[in-house]
Formats: sequence, C-alpha cells, structure tokens
Amino acid sequence: METTKKVIQTVINHILLHVKPHWDEIVAVWLLQTFGLERYPGIGTAKKRYTKGVEPKSDKIFDMLKMLPVGCGQGRFDEHRPGLKDAQGESTDRIPGECATTLVAKDLGLMEMSVVKRIAEEALRCDTEAGVGITEMPNVVKAMHRRLEDGNETVLEWATKGLRATSATLEFNFAKVAGEKTLQGIFNELDKDERFPDQRSRNSLASMVGKSQSKLDKSEKESTPAPILELAFVVSALQRTDIVPTNDIIDWVMFPLAHLYNDQTEFWAAVDEAKTPHIGRVAERLNNLQGGKEKEGVKVLIIHSDNQLVAKASRVKEVGADVTIVRDSTGRIYVTVDSHTELSLGNYVRMIRWYELPKDGNGKPVNDVSWADLGVEGAHPLVPHIYFFKNSIINGGPTHPDVAPVGVASQTLLNIARAAFSKRHTILWMKEHGIFKVNKPLNNVGEAVESAKETSATEENPPTE
Repeated sequence: METTKKVIQTVINHILLHVKPHWDEIVAVWLLQTFGLERYPGIGTAKKRYTKGVEPKSDKIFDMLKMLPVGCGQGRFDEHRPGLKDAQGESTDRIPGECATTLVAKDLGLMEMSVVKRIAEEALRCDTEAGVGITEMPNVVKAMHRRLEDGNETVLEWATKGLRATSATLEFNFAKVAGEKTLQGIFNELDKDERFPDQRSRNSLASMVGKSQSKLDKSEKESTPAPILELAFVVSALQRTDIVPTNDIIDWVMFPLAHLYNDQTEFWAAVDEAKTPHIGRVAERLNNLQGGKEKEGVKVLIIHSDNQLVAKASRVKEVGADVTIVRDSTGRIYVTVDSHTELSLGNYVRMIRWYELPKDGNGKPVNDVSWADLGVEGAHPLVPHIYFFKNSIINGGPTHPDVAPVGVASQTLLNIARAAFSKRHTILWMKEHGIFKVNKPLNNVGEAVESAKETSATEENPPTE
C-alpha cells in the first residue's frame, strides 16, 4: 500500500544512519526500500552512510542534499526531539509513541497492513520499554555492534534477512518444512563441536537459547501470538523462505551465537573486574540514603573501564552495587542504579550538570537555568553532552562517539553520590553551591541563608524523580 502523500521532488542518493544503528532504524530502512520506492525516488538503490553525529537540519535541506536521514538529524524519521514535553509538561526528549519504524510506517501509509503494524509495534516496544529479552533481535543487534568495530553494514544486512523472513512468514503463515532445525537443535550441534569452550559463557549462552526456544514452543503449543523478535522464531522463519539458502542457515545462526557467546565472555570478565579491588575501582557504602535501609546503606561503585558490560556486571550478587559510575579511557561516564532499588538519579544529574555549566570568573553560571530545570530528562541545551534517560546518565557512547567527556574529576563523581541520594545532604550541597531556590535562576542567587533555611524547612525533600 502506498501513501497518498506527494512524491518528494528529488532523487534520494543516500540514507543516513547513526553508527551502530538500532533495530527500529534497521526496520525503518527496510520499509523504505520495500514500500517507499514511489514516494522516495531512488531509495531502493540509495547507499547507506553512517554518521558519528550530525547537526539537525530541516527536511527541505536534507532533500536538497538528496539524503534521507533515519533516526538522526531530527528529520521526518527521527523521533528524538531534545526539550520536547508531553501534555503534562514533562520532558520526554522524543516524540511520544513513536520510533523510526512507526514514523516511516505512518508516512508510507502502512499501518493498515496487519503484518507491518505488528512489526512496527514490536519495534516501538523494544525502543521505549524495559524488559527486552537478550535473544530478541534488538538486543542481538546491540550485542553484534559491541563486538564489531566497523560492522554497521554487516549487522544491517544480517538483521534485514531475518526481518524479511519474519515478514514473509507472518504474511503467508508458512508451515514447517521438512528437515527444519530449531535454534536449540542448531546450538546442540555446535556445542558438540566444542564451539563454546569457556564453561561460564557456554552455560550462559545455553540458558539464553533454551529460554528463546521455550517461548516459541509455548506459543505454538498454546496457539498464542508468536514471539516474532525472538531468535528462535526468526531461525524457523528463515527456513520457511528462500531468503537464506538451506546450507547457509547454520552459518547465519552461528553469527549471532558467536557474538552472544563472546559478549558473555566479556561480561564474566567484567564481573571479575568489578569485584576485584584495583586501581580505578572504588566501592563505598553510604548510609542514610533515600531508598536504602539505614543499617545497610547503599553501595556505590566507581570504576574506570572500557568494558561496555561492566555496569551490568556490577549488579551480580558477588558485586552487589546499587549505584554504578563507569568512566572509560576517554573520560566519558555512564551512571546507573539497580532497578530493584528506589533510588533516583534526578539530583545526581542536577549536580553533575551544575559542575559542567559555563561559569563566570566568580564561579557562577552565566546562563539563566534553575535547579529544577537541571533535572530535565534527555539533553539539557546548556550541557548537551550529559543525557538523562530512564534513570541513567549517559555521556556519549557507541552510537555517539564524538560527544565530549565530562570535565569533573572521578573523586567529584563519588562526592556527588555522597550528597545526591540523601535529602539532608542534597540541601547542604545546594547551600554550599549558592543554590537557595529550586526554581530561581542559578546565575542570580543573592538570597540570604535564611531564605535557604525557609526552603529546607518547607521543602524537606528537594526535587526528585
């Protein structure tokens, strides 16, 4: 089905994606090159280009450049909108209820097609909700990107084959073919050949494969909707189409399994790194903190590491970190909290953004910004290199490698933790830094200390998420 919208008045020569494109962007590109040939002339043969970060431009300018950005550039197919607020006035930093896939599907008038609608809704779920399975295609794609330095095109081509097979199987309800292998069966064959020698990593991978296969088997047994993004489903779909030759199926499966296995090997190395005392690792238990029992306190781990899995590894029982601050060799940071705690990073992000604000000769912020505004989700325009999303603080990363690292010292990062999670210590920190009013611009803080006392008396709890 083609959209009734007018055809753009140019030929698209390039599709622009950010490096290490996500699943929703991969699906969006597939939709464009499958259903968008009329509306976007040239899109079917357009070459893909990958950016480490592009300045926002209007659709008109991108069209003049004969370039169609997907998931970047704040164009028609980029859901990211720094500073955007929802109906309640809360910052969302993105167009509510949209991802690159849904934007493309709606632009092309495809949401009336049941298969496309289902694929788009699943892409949106995985882009906006927690709990995405490790063997669902979006996370498999992320694992591949972690392992492949310049694998943008390789991963996209691999994932698109699985997507095409999934779409065709849903559209025509293909039955099982003779000799069809399951994901579990293929894993067992590879395991017999000792393709996964590290026992801890092999056991983790075996558990993943087993869970993926169980989800598919359960849906078939109970006649419930199939888990269409699970690797087990995609493996079956591939064998019911001609998209990957039968003799190449095992190679197609081994590709993600090898990356998931190597990911687990790196994860267990990260666990060992996180629990072993060494230079660059500081673990401190802080008492009387919001969300933590007073006697036990909250364990804060700060670690210098380039292992992208060390934050996740810090959650295992042997490490048990409630708050993890990771700093890589470039100086960029990633701060996260254990989802099982009630801790919020709202005041932590305010404090680190305050340190990063442009200051005058007296150390006061030169721009009008309030303490409350510093807690906005997404990117704050005055400190765009610090991104706050889903109770995580992100300072650049694999898909945005050109983001500037924070300038604060690692000891300061720990000091912030000592103040940010305690209501009383947050108020003391604010006073020490001349912040007496929650909604007052920080570059004009001439209030008396008595004013701060009044604030703390009536506002025992400063702003938290």
